[in-house]
Amino acid sequence: GGVPPRPGCDCGAVTVLAPPALGGAETKQYRPHCHTRAPSTLRERLTAEAEELGAEGFHALLAARDPQSAALIHPHNVRRVVRAFELLEQGTSYAAQHEGFATFRSVYPTRLIGLAVEPKLLSQAIERRVDAMVAAGLLDEVRGLMERGFREAATAQQAIGYKELVPVVEGRCSLEEAAAQVKQATRRYAKRQRTWFRRDARIEWMDVSDLHRLVLEGALGPADFARRLQERALSKLVPS
Repeated sequence: GGVPPRPGCDCGAVTVLAPPALGGAETKQYRPHCHTRAPSTLRERLTAEAEELGAEGFHALLAARDPQSAALIHPHNVRRVVRAFELLEQGTSYAAQHEGFATFRSVYPTRLIGLAVEPKLLSQAIERRVDAMVAAGLLDEVRGLMERGFREAATAQQAIGYKELVPVVEGRCSLEEAAAQVKQATRRYAKRQRTWFRRDARIEWMDVSDLHRLVLEGALGPADFARRLQERALSKLVPS
């Protein structure tokens, strides 16, 4: 569950945080810091400037204006450099926000529950999820997006499951090789997420490896899995 966001803020508080259950991404509502969205016209201008200067040239421009923020961002991470310029326009900086990441504070009275899963089980779930996505037509979905002109979209070029399959559509890679790359990229992403959330001392971790094991064994369906997760989380929040 969550609470209404503060006025002018694009995020809300979340009470339950889950690792990538069955290979999916963790909840997107969890945001330790709130900020208003920059105007899309500003982002478009900055993105165009990045394309004109190139990643390293654009990063050098940030370094000249805000060396502290530039030092925290890889020169090839154009999206983050764009964000750094947006924050400067808003009167703050990427470095200032980054400094605040060391300490997590709740805006509202909140209890956070993290769902922990054994890495081996999570890896198995990710592999199964990717196989299911491929079987369900992921390649056709990527081909359709490319045909509609999304081949060079900045976000799409970084999206796991998209960038690995583009070479398949273009005949430069086999589907089997691409699927293996998607699985590896997802495992790395899950590891980064675990590392990030483990830094937040507010989170109360609850092991749910047993439920994931039942899912992998076919003894627990999605609906029952979600119901039992909710019941277990609620029992921790409201002890009997």
